[in-house]
Amino acid sequence: MRNSKNLVKEIIVKDNLEILVKYPILSLFFIGIVALLIRLTFFENDLIYFSDNLTYFKYAIDQSIAGKSSVSLLNDGWPKFVSLFFRILNSNNFLDYMNLQSYLAISISTLTIIPLYYFSKKFVGASFALISTIFFIFEPRIIQNSLIGVTDPLFILLVVTRLVLAIQKNKYLIIISFVIASLSSIVRAEGLFLIPALGFMFLYQFKLSKKSIFQCIIFLLISIIILLPFSIERIENSGNDR
Repeated sequence: MRNSKNLVKEIIVKDNLEILVKYPILSLFFIGIVALLIRLTFFENDLIYFSDNLTYFKYAIDQSIAGKSSVSLLNDGWPKFVSLFFRILNSNNFLDYMNLQSYLAISISTLTIIPLYYFSKKFVGASFALISTIFFIFEPRIIQNSLIGVTDPLFILLVVTRLVLAIQKNKYLIIISFVIASLSSIVRAEGLFLIPALGFMFLYQFKLSKKSIFQCIIFLLISIIILLPFSIERIENSGNDR
């Protein structure tokens, strides 16, 4: 009798898993909704006062009002991104802007499941890709970092997206991956290490030749062109690029 019950349970689990794998977009949507609800449930307004979030918030406010900030930040990509939304929001309530910053981080953290699923699917089956996505999005520290509105969610999203594009055979997508790698280094300085790593990946994937080396150099130059304006702005605002 027990064996029959276990068999029925196994069949039900297997059927449900097959349905999830068969409709990955629907599955990701469901996972994303649950992840978003969990984050909103644990979100508290006063979290912003006990983290680096407050520094990013000050920078974003200055950037949205004056187009520059007196606050010196190495990782200024995140507050620059947030400042774009601050310009749209028309409110006299200071807390609305703080909440918006955290809501953006929460949303971005949730969206990470999309590139993560397709990246995982390249190496494992669709079912295991969904499982790895679930483990990531419900990891307690990932949830915690998404609640306080710091740089981590945007940086992770950019890194995972870059990895998805970098393993494609389409060179146009690889160009975009270099662009995204450059943007990730603006969000966090550690992203700079991704650019030469991406170059090595490209040479390995398309074999070492004069053509591939020339293309890699072009891609690296594109990354430098993207980074240069941000570096110049930092030097003008703070006197250095640190």
